[in-house]
Amino acid sequence: MARFLAPLGLLPLLICSAAASLRAQTDTVPVVPLAALAVQPTRLNKPQMNYGRVGPAEVVLTYVIDTSGAVESRSVHIISATDTGYAHAASTFVRQMLFSPSRYDDAPVRVLIEQRIAFSWDMKTKSH
Repeated sequence: MARFLAPLGLLPLLICSAAASLRAQTDTVPVVPLAALAVQPTRLNKPQMNYGRVGPAEVVLTYVIDTSGAVESRSVHIISATDTGYAHAASTFVRQMLFSPSRYDDAPVRVLIEQRIAFSWDMKTKSH
């Protein structure tokens, strides 16, 4: 059995090419607003929230859940933040979340989410 071994100089090009191909495939699947779904995606995990500040704040952001249930990292956008110190923690948090895959008319779809994350004095977070 023959094996293909890429020269080390070509390995980054192969990885970039594979990532671009995957992005192109994902981009062809429509993005559906959450309100259009009969069954909303369910969050399957709750990543650890890491932030170095303590105090009340609220961050509103949008992101897209792909057809596998992962958050598309490049789709995360901060809409507003009452304290910008929390914006990075909130965007890192949502990038690590996993959801049940969504379907619309029995086809896999990407879902646009707007989420509010509230930080309080007791250092617990509430995501809505």
